[in-house]
Amino acid sequence: MSGLADRESALQRTPAYVAAREQEEHARLEADEGHRLIQEGRAKLESARRRRQAARKLRDSVFEVAHVGR
Repeated sequence: MSGLADRESALQRTPAYVAAREQEEHARLEADEGHRLIQEGRAKLESARRRRQAARKLRDSVFEVAHVGR
């Protein structure tokens, strides 16, 4: 069993393994950043939808007041 553990330990120190592990970490960080940007985008979209809805309500109420005033 110790021989297998020694071989695995040696493998984990090889340049190819280290490079693959670094690439994996880099990809994970990029995915995290992408997720954060998506969340920010969703928040901005929802905020814009709320502002648009409020503006539409205001426009409709102004329109109603204009018609009632006639």
